Amino acid sequence: MDIPIRHTISFISGFLLLVKFHTVALAVFALSFVMFWVNISSAISKKYVVVLLPVSALLGELFIGEAWSGLRGPMLIFLLKFLSVVLTDDLKIELNDMEQVASVMGYYFHPATMLLGPWIPFSLYKKSIESPSFRISSLLLIIPGAIFLILSTCVSSLFEKSTGWIGEANDTIAFHCSNYYILYFTQVLVLLGGAHTVTNFCNPMKVFFPFELYEVCRAWNYPVHEFLRKHVFLSIKASTSTFKAIMLTFFVSATLHGLNFPIFATLMILGLGSFSEFEFRRKVGTNFNLAGILPSSIQEKRAAKLAKDPPIKKPNDPENAQASDKTFSKAFIQAFINLSFLLLNYYHLFFVGSVFGSHELPMIDTLVVFSMKNWTSPLIIVGMIFYSYFIYSWTKEFLWSIFENAAKSGYADKLIRPFPKNYLRSDGIRDFESLSKDIIGRPSYLKQFLSKNLPKNKHLYKKRVFAKVFLQQKISSSRFGAFCKRRWWPRR
Repeated sequence: MDIPIRHTISFISGFLLLVKFHTVALAVFALSFVMFWVNISSAISKKYVVVLLPVSALLGELFIGEAWSGLRGPMLIFLLKFLSVVLTDDLKIELNDMEQVASVMGYYFHPATMLLGPWIPFSLYKKSIESPSFRISSLLLIIPGAIFLILSTCVSSLFEKSTGWIGEANDTIAFHCSNYYILYFTQVLVLLGGAHTVTNFCNPMKVFFPFELYEVCRAWNYPVHEFLRKHVFLSIKASTSTFKAIMLTFFVSATLHGLNFPIFATLMILGLGSFSEFEFRRKVGTNFNLAGILPSSIQEKRAAKLAKDPPIKKPNDPENAQASDKTFSKAFIQAFINLSFLLLNYYHLFFVGSVFGSHELPMIDTLVVFSMKNWTSPLIIVGMIFYSYFIYSWTKEFLWSIFENAAKSGYADKLIRPFPKNYLRSDGIRDFESLSKDIIGRPSYLKQFLSKNLPKNKHLYKKRVFAKVFLQQKISSSRFGAFCKRRWWPRR
């Protein structure tokens, strides 16, 4: 069979599916909507298409009303497919090329992804049409899909009358399981359609055990995550900060979902939560040398770097013994922090999952549900962002001022312990002159100076250094100062 005929069959079968499961009017409207934007996209710039396409979908939902609910799923998939085609540089729709038009229309109305999704790239669709590959083993994905279908319907119905956190947890789990069984069944359809996917469309275990909120958002729907990362996040991040890129990405995702305020509020809360947790883990893990709490993406990069260039350990180095003594305490602290984030992320998921019950809530009712919980989840997220960007920076500057005063005082040889290795001469003598010179001439950007001249300067965070410098310069003449000297200063 010729390739253009296969694309045409894909287009016709997808359109007939819309007629079968919805109405002829909605199917014709969807076809008219697609044809309109196929013609418009060839006449105007990409940046206008990217903005006007979601806006037109929102206006269509606003004017059509409840009848749009049947088209919300197919329209979301169409928006993702259309934007991915428009934003791909190596593909330009030529209306005079009927074979290309047939392939694009077949992609938009692909029957395996038309009704329930998920989004697949145009290259994968084209490969499934031109050189399809079928595997009987793909049918095994029906088993986890059936399990999650039973959990989302039969098991959750046993607790549907529960109230409080049990009822909210039941609604959240039922909502999650409904997403999983849809993704597993649609992956089976995509595989039977001739497309070969490398990974599953979702990872329920990373959502059931949410140690990292970013991984929850990523594992919820891998294809959509890949679309947003490739076509939205990376494009925005190239010209702005990471925070703005993350929030705009979640805003775009919420907009593409249509006029659904619970989904909009959920995605914005999860976006803020993912960013706050990532920054907290990154800053605390890096500066306190707690590699176990770093974000998984940073851990993977570090592991790859260590595998490529492993450090050389000296057999009789005394630092090895000191490091082994601190291993247990660090492991305990890291496990405690990770467990705390696990429980906190459960709370976040139950908080946003409380608005996904048996029916869709309007905006006012959603805000009422959140206000009944005192907005605890967003407040915790804002508190973590405030710590990461304000209190953390102020603390760092304050500790640096203590170290700077200690280095300039007449007791520098006693106060600065351990001494930075970068300022030790080959004969073991401490070079206070070079240290003072660098301190005086340091740039205003503290992080740049510390990372260059004082790597792993752990003594900035030791209480003993703080107590010594503070007592030496502030209250050494008072009785309290004398007491503190006896308490913190070791006898020599």
